[in-house]
Amino acid sequence: MQKAVCSRRKEKGSTQSSAGSPTAGFTLIEVVVSAMLILVAFVGLYQLFQISARYVVTAKAREAALSLAQERMEQLRALSYAAVGTVGGTPTGSIPQSEEVTLDSTDFLRTTTVVYVDDPADGTGGSDADAGGPNDYKKAQVSVSFPTENGTTTVTLVSNFISGTAM
Repeated sequence: MQKAVCSRRKEKGSTQSSAGSPTAGFTLIEVVVSAMLILVAFVGLYQLFQISARYVVTAKAREAALSLAQERMEQLRALSYAAVGTVGGTPTGSIPQSEEVTLDSTDFLRTTTVVYVDDPADGTGGSDADAGGPNDYKKAQVSVSFPTENGTTTVTLVSNFISGTAM
């Protein structure tokens, strides 16, 4: 019986252990560089997540502020022309000029302003010859402010109210 003899040659550039099997693995520098690249990628993703979360919170607060402003404007639109005004303002009415509202743990400041407006297209101001005098219509402005990370953000709605007899 013949014995089979196996000869192994070490090829140029191959790494083999003393037992003859190729060594598989990474050097310490490769592992450190790979870990750093993964760390940089995860830090970037974490920061992106934080920025996205801030934008979502701000957008939610802005939506709530717009809803509060629309609610107040609808209350004003439901009133008769004579009743459109604010408490202690000119013109007078039943709507508070300023109030604090809290929604979803966010504090909002809702400010309502109603003023008389003289339409310059119908005459010359205080000496207008029209029946409405210098108070041709009312302009209402509702502003809702809320705190954000960069200061205070304000949402504002403006509407004109014209008397049924002004036309």
